[in-house]
Amino acid sequence: MSQLVHEIMNRELFSLRPDESATEALGYLAALGVSAAPVVDADGAPLGVASWHDLVAPSAGELVRDRMTTPPVTIAAAEAVALAADELCRLGIHHLFVVDGRGALVGALSVLDVLSAMTGHAVRH
Repeated sequence: MSQLVHEIMNRELFSLRPDESATEALGYLAALGVSAAPVVDADGAPLGVASWHDLVAPSAGELVRDRMTTPPVTIAAAEAVALAADELCRLGIHHLFVVDGRGALVGALSVLDVLSAMTGHAVRH
């Protein structure tokens, strides 16, 4: 198997801005039925990840930037799927955020995406 991350990544992304309120961000996640979203800067570069847990936890700040987890775990779009699998296992996480050569967010990769690709199943988003 010599698939690359960009061949199986999910290109449909929802992201948050660091200056959004944590309450609004939580509402977005709930409405979309997702557990977390990347937080990006004005150029589309990932700054962190805001999960449901991050947004409901007691915190001194009311903005996404005050509650997000940093740094985000990223992988280059041109990397091999096998490297993505290794990173997911090594770090014990469920998603990697995919960046292009400029560092801009271009996709997301889940454990299910990687497993599907490695076992010859169609990757569905």
